[in-house]
Formats: sequence, C-alpha cells, structure tokens
Amino acid sequence: MKINWNPITSVATAILVVMGFLAYIEYRKVNKMSTFEELDGIEHKIQDIVINDDKLSAFWVSYTDNNIKRVSVNKLNILTSNIVVDNTIKRLIIHKLDHVSELELLLYSENMFDHPAKKQLRKCYTLAETILYLVGSAHHAKCSGMINGSTFRTYSAYLHSVGDHPIFLAAISYGHDYGFYEKDFATFLRNYYIHDTKLLPTMRALYPEMETSDWVNTLGKF
Repeated sequence: MKINWNPITSVATAILVVMGFLAYIEYRKVNKMSTFEELDGIEHKIQDIVINDDKLSAFWVSYTDNNIKRVSVNKLNILTSNIVVDNTIKRLIIHKLDHVSELELLLYSENMFDHPAKKQLRKCYTLAETILYLVGSAHHAKCSGMINGSTFRTYSAYLHSVGDHPIFLAAISYGHDYGFYEKDFATFLRNYYIHDTKLLPTMRALYPEMETSDWVNTLGKF
C-alpha cells in the first residue's frame, strides 16, 4: 500500500501543534498570575480588617488552659473588653458556651442586636469568614494545579493559628450547614482538624459533629 506523504501538510500540522502547546502554556501562566492576584487580594482584605480595628488582633490570642470551654469563653470576652462608647465601657459578658451553634443566636438575635460588643463579635465573624474563604480559594487553586503544595501550606497555616477560636468554628459550621463548601474542601477541613493536636480538642468540645464520618456527607442539609 502506497502512503502519500505531503511534507507541507506535515510541517503545517507540526506548527499548529507547537502553537497550540505554546498557547496552553501562556493560558496556564495567565491563570496562575490571576490566581495569585486573587489570593493576595483576599489576604490584603484580612490585613485591612485587622488594621482598621486593632481590637481584632485578639482573635489570635492563645491560652494555656486545659478547660476548652472556659478558654473559648475567654476568647470571646477578650474581643469585647474595653469597648468605649461615649466615654462609657460597654461590655457583654459571656459566661458559658457549649456548642458553636449558640454563637449564631448570640451574634444575630434581635435582643441587644446593636450592642457595641455584639457588633464587635460580628466584625470578628466577618474576619473568620474571610480567612476561611482564603483557605478555601487556595485549596481550589491547589487542586486545579494553579499553586503547589508548599504555597498552599502557607495559606492553610491560618487554620492552625485561629482554627480553635469558637467564632472560626462557628463560621465553618455555618458554611457546612448551608452547603458553601465543595466536598473535597470539607474533607480537607475535617482531616486537618482531626490531625492537628491544637485544634482537635476544641472541635471535640464545641463542634463534635465535624469529627464524624457523616459530616462531609451532610453538606447543605441544614
């Protein structure tokens, strides 16, 4: 059987293949740049939130106390300490916290909704949601090949820093109940908490459902 070989057609095909490959490389490069810009923008937003309210730096405060629920209450109260309105200190003392679900009622109930301390706690909740969004975006970027594992760990380190704060756990709980996460990110979150000795005790004390195998499978089933 005679094979007809056209050198012109073959060269043209080879050129098209090379051009397509170069175009793909450029596409990936642009996507990576866009991803880094997006992640950088979210991180700058986190920094701006804290800079605009220096009291929110207390979100990172740690305590050496084995009583997890007492520590959690202290972490909430330190956020609302010394809030001055019209030269008067406005405090809202929280005495007890048994589950993160109680925080939604505390922060958003009509009772004293405009209390300065509640406003402060809601600011912290916004900060927690923004950090969670950053980690979620970074996780998606890693799964898409836009960033590598080492870069992702610089973002996921936020979890180790603030993941045992009750407000951060409340943000995770809310996102889970309303199905804001993809299943692979929920799986990552659960595994991270289970294997981090700093975070696990607080999760077990205030949000034990997260440790169960059903937690990932019940996304959005509020």
